[in-house]
Amino acid sequence: MNLHITRAARWFESDETPISLQEWKNVVLEESDMTMVKAAEIMTPAGITISVEGEGMAAWEFEEGCTVWFKYRDGEICVPYEEEFIDKVKHLAAKLQANVLDEENEMI
Repeated sequence: MNLHITRAARWFESDETPISLQEWKNVVLEESDMTMVKAAEIMTPAGITISVEGEGMAAWEFEEGCTVWFKYRDGEICVPYEEEFIDKVKHLAAKLQANVLDEENEMI
């Protein structure tokens, strides 16, 4: 499950009222605990590295040794849904004048 930072009423319509890539980059640059990255790399339990690339990827150092990946796509920002992340996600959404929706389009 993901959380979606969007200006749309339904996250899958984010391209109709998009957050621009530049807006997203500007917000990330203002956050001391976040960095724009070219790719997210995750190590599986089997020791295989999976890499997801994309313009607008950002890394948040949630706590030491725990990086949370944000992905910009189609005018929205997606992040894994974890209760511990909600305050940060809401903070970013407020800076973008956007909302946080879950997969069922319920506002968080």
